[in-house]
Amino acid sequence: MPADRFLRVQFTDEKGPIFISDAILQADTAHPAQGTLARIRRALSLGFDIAGRRYTFLAYSPESLADRSCWFVAETAECSADDVRRALGFDGISDRIPAKYASRMGIVSSVHRYTLTASPLRRLGSSLSNRL
Repeated sequence: MPADRFLRVQFTDEKGPIFISDAILQADTAHPAQGTLARIRRALSLGFDIAGRRYTFLAYSPESLADRSCWFVAETAECSADDVRRALGFDGISDRIPAKYASRMGIVSSVHRYTLTASPLRRLGSSLSNRL
């Protein structure tokens, strides 16, 4: 599937990442079909349209939950979100514990780039390099 079919979405408000306060939780309890959390639930369960493409929830990880984000994919007739999950190895995950499932999904959906610092190269002596 082409890379332009994947979208990382961060849920924010006017002030930045959403902080779910007691007031938001109380409002959600009183009116679960309205408000901030209802809009997030609809996006996660039903998906959303952008530029003629329907994006469906794909994956999340513990680190993405910390910044209120997750991955969506624009499915095609040939490839669905479930197909992508299977290709990434999620089909055999039987964990019913959300934290364990997120941990396993996070292995392949990380947004961080890891780098290593290499030590300086040193020249091998001629007698050693001849033996290699």
